[in-house]
Amino acid sequence: SSVGLGEISRIVRAESYFCDATLKSRELCFVPDASRDPRFAKSPFVQGQNPVRFFAGVPLAVPEGARVGTFCVADTKLREFSEADRELLLELAALASREVVRQRRENLFRALVENGSELLLVLSEGGALVYASRSFERILGYAANELLGQAVFPLVHPDDRAVAVARFRALLAGQSRDEALTLRAQHRDGTFRWLECRGLNRLGEHTIGGIVVNARDVTEQVHAYSKLEESRNRFQVAFEESSLGIALVAPSGQWLRANRAVCEFLGYTEEELQNTDFQSVTHPEDLDADVGLVQAALRGEIPRFSMEKRYITARGETVWGEINVTLARDAAGAPLYFVSQVQDITARRAQEERLRLLESVAIHASDAILITDADLENGPEIIYANRAFYEMTLFDEADILGKTPRVLQGPHTCPQTRALMRQCLAQGRAHTVEILNYKKDGTPFWVEISLAPILDGGKKLTHWVAFQRDVSRRKTDQTLLQNALKTAEDANRAKSEFLSRMSHEFRTPLNAILGFAQLLETAPLHEKDHQSVGFIRHAGEHLLELVDEILDIARIESGHLTVEITPVSLREMAVELLEWVRPLAQKRGLEIVACHDASSFCLADAAPFNSPEFTSSCDILEAQLVVLADARRLRQILLNLLSNAVKFNRTGGALSLCSHTVTRDGERRALIGVRDSGYGIAPEQLQNLWVPFERLGAEQSGIEGTGIGLALSKNLALLMGGDLRCESQLGCGSIFWLELPM
Repeated sequence: SSVGLGEISRIVRAESYFCDATLKSRELCFVPDASRDPRFAKSPFVQGQNPVRFFAGVPLAVPEGARVGTFCVADTKLREFSEADRELLLELAALASREVVRQRRENLFRALVENGSELLLVLSEGGALVYASRSFERILGYAANELLGQAVFPLVHPDDRAVAVARFRALLAGQSRDEALTLRAQHRDGTFRWLECRGLNRLGEHTIGGIVVNARDVTEQVHAYSKLEESRNRFQVAFEESSLGIALVAPSGQWLRANRAVCEFLGYTEEELQNTDFQSVTHPEDLDADVGLVQAALRGEIPRFSMEKRYITARGETVWGEINVTLARDAAGAPLYFVSQVQDITARRAQEERLRLLESVAIHASDAILITDADLENGPEIIYANRAFYEMTLFDEADILGKTPRVLQGPHTCPQTRALMRQCLAQGRAHTVEILNYKKDGTPFWVEISLAPILDGGKKLTHWVAFQRDVSRRKTDQTLLQNALKTAEDANRAKSEFLSRMSHEFRTPLNAILGFAQLLETAPLHEKDHQSVGFIRHAGEHLLELVDEILDIARIESGHLTVEITPVSLREMAVELLEWVRPLAQKRGLEIVACHDASSFCLADAAPFNSPEFTSSCDILEAQLVVLADARRLRQILLNLLSNAVKFNRTGGALSLCSHTVTRDGERRALIGVRDSGYGIAPEQLQNLWVPFERLGAEQSGIEGTGIGLALSKNLALLMGGDLRCESQLGCGSIFWLELPM
């Protein structure tokens, strides 16, 4: 108060002033007469108008011990100051000190609440906002008193609102919960902030009378945690799903963690690996080198290392892995664990070994090998040549590498062949050519070149490989052979023309001889003369048959013989032919068997036609088999085979006529078999069986024949889309198989 001081109503602290002396006193500063006290005699309060004479003051202190002011009384008159006055002054000063402390604490609490980083809310029983600290604006963008009286739950994110309302109702019901609730609250700008909230029920306290909510903005922490979780998840996914094997290994070698790629590579589960160490799965021959590098890393000599090593899988197989190992240490430098990256290089090592073998093959190959790039614009450059190439061409590396293959060509190299090679290179296709090249000393030589394109994984042409072989001798032999073939063809053509002309010339006198012989047979002659005429007619007919066969052979060789393919019934033709051959067979005491049982006509255990797969077998006189053939030529072939089976059989033997159907390349075909029980044909003579005029020594047996029938039959069978083959064993007889389309 300023009672009694008049115009001096503001107390200024100074060394010579009463308040300063009071602050320095321990308990009470008492000045009975200020004009007589040397400390204050010159004070403006004492020398001025209405001078102070009496003063008594007590310092105001807070519990911490600090002195924050004074509580004092003063007067311009001298006063008595009794002990009761003294006690009263001390009591009033203590009351003032407590009030100062209360106000300081209230101001401090208000400052903390208003300026603190956390949001303090007081909600009514209905959820309306009663009080909001100043941080309400900083956190959610609303002024502290802007939403007073309004419900706060609409600000809560819809996904979090039900939980927030349930927690609020629990607080109203007195169910106090200490754990925090994290929810999203809407900012004034429409975004959401994450708040960590704790609530207390203070409805029963008259000074508060509401639900106190303390909220902390944890948006950044949530985002950081979310990023951390994302990072952890990405790491987990990258660790587990990486195609590259990743493992954590203790300094002792024990497996700590291993991702899926490592487990699949080694064939173990992660749990199985964790019960062992890397030493137990390392190939014994690579273990010392691996352990040596691990020890060097633990001693600090190297921070990391790489190597290729072999592992023994759970299945006992040996696989190759390329490892990159880094040692992780703690802040003090102590080893924590090894981070090991493992890549399966088994296929690569196998490929490298294969390439090494291929390189060895290329180096030591007897054929020359040349590799060029695929640059056609500037001409492909040679990048590799093997030893055989240098030996063949007499060039060396300095002469060849970096040059184009044109360095091997010369004045007489065929331009058309060079153009063909350029075309093949441009089209990227493989090709084989023969070209005249030149050695380093100028010697020409013929070389056969097989060009092969090399493509990368994207099917792009990258290189060419040329396999080269010196064919100079072959070219010389080929020239000689071509000349010989031309001479033989000319001779054969002359022979065919001669045979054709001579056969035609033979027919005229033969027809006359046969005509007059037939007339003589009807004339009344002596028996001996009739016999002579019969010999003349028989010889003439045989000669005419020979002429006809020679003409057929000549026509086939010249390509002038044609056949008329029609459906032919085998049964009808077989009946006719067997009736024709039966008298001839009976003269020699032969039995004719038409059968379908393979065991009755196969030689020993041999099956016909290189063991074809029989579709069915049937009696040729009963089955309705129809083949595609020229009927006249088919009859000619079968008559030839049946007559041979009679002529070359044993006396009292047998001959068989049978049929089968077979399937070749999805097509059903007929097999007609003619078997005899003769002496058979030696294996070395079978290859000459189809040669014209080759009788295989039968001319010494007195058996009639020309040696043309089988050769003609073979060619006729081929001409009709079929074939004729023979199987024979000495002492067992022979089977001739005629194959025709069904």
